[in-house]
Amino acid sequence: MFTVILFIIVLIVLILIHEIGHFFTAKFFGIKIEEFGLGFPPRIFIWGKGETKYSLNYLPFGGFVKIKGENGEKNKDLDSFSSRPFFQRSMVLVAGVFMNFLLAAILFSVGFFIGLPTIDQEQGKELQNAKVKILQVAKESPAEIAGLKSGDNILEIKNTKSSIIIKNVEDAQNYVNEHKGEYIILKIERREKIFEKEVLARENYKINEGSIGISLAKMEIVSYPWHLSLIQGFKKAVLTFVAIIVAIIILIKDLIVSGEVSGDIVGPVGIARLTGQFYYLGLSYLISFVGILSLNLAVLNILPIPALDGGRLFFAIIEKIRKKAINKEVEEKIHGAFFIALILLLIIITIGDIF
Repeated sequence: MFTVILFIIVLIVLILIHEIGHFFTAKFFGIKIEEFGLGFPPRIFIWGKGETKYSLNYLPFGGFVKIKGENGEKNKDLDSFSSRPFFQRSMVLVAGVFMNFLLAAILFSVGFFIGLPTIDQEQGKELQNAKVKILQVAKESPAEIAGLKSGDNILEIKNTKSSIIIKNVEDAQNYVNEHKGEYIILKIERREKIFEKEVLARENYKINEGSIGISLAKMEIVSYPWHLSLIQGFKKAVLTFVAIIVAIIILIKDLIVSGEVSGDIVGPVGIARLTGQFYYLGLSYLISFVGILSLNLAVLNILPIPALDGGRLFFAIIEKIRKKAINKEVEEKIHGAFFIALILLLIIITIGDIF
């Protein structure tokens, strides 16, 4: 229940930040906001006595700002979105994406100030606070059977004849490979507790699982003074934003070429589960995860897909190039069709999450 509540809070923050970007940018340009909605209809309730109504809706997978004239109507009214020049309309459309990027940069900056977990990319460099951490435990593997969890640090591996202090990922991999078919003992650090677990190093296993069924990384907690943490936070936000775009391009390419998706795609249920796992690892891990979620939301919204901000911006750019208004009825039918398709895709992914 705590995980569900935490996920709802995270989701509300991400959505509110995004929609606040649209809201205040439209207000800044003097464009009328008719409704600010959290979630998608049907409505639970609606309130507000001024020109803007505020609603809470049953489908908690998003939110919206209903802007006067956003569908091309009332284009002669001064407070209508459709009557405004291309620059103003573009700023309103990208404002949500910018706010999600800004939120991620701020979260990463706070993370770097208090200490953000970072994978050590400098092989062979000795770091005082770096530890070999379990990133993932394969289902039904010896590691899962033994009770190992994501986030555990491996301090030492041994058996009745030998032992090794684990300083690098290679240390753990080499020892396990040398003792396949045997039971080995892992000295584990979990939060402030240190204990031992006996694990079977399998001789036969799936290629992507490893002998005991774990993936590892050498990680360190990196922190900076506040002024440097801001620089590092924005730098990480930019690099992560680009990495997400590249990942989506690869995903689409794989889907077209092979008809399969490389990697896992999760929906609300999967994200809720991951939120709980990152909370369990610690505050700095949760901050980093929410920042990455915010950037994912930013990237997905800026893609030129109808029904999303990027899709509406794409139509605005086409209209600007053609110097001629696009048939708004046709455009809205396209947006509506893609919106339904996106909801169906979300339902399919959610079913997969549940299984």
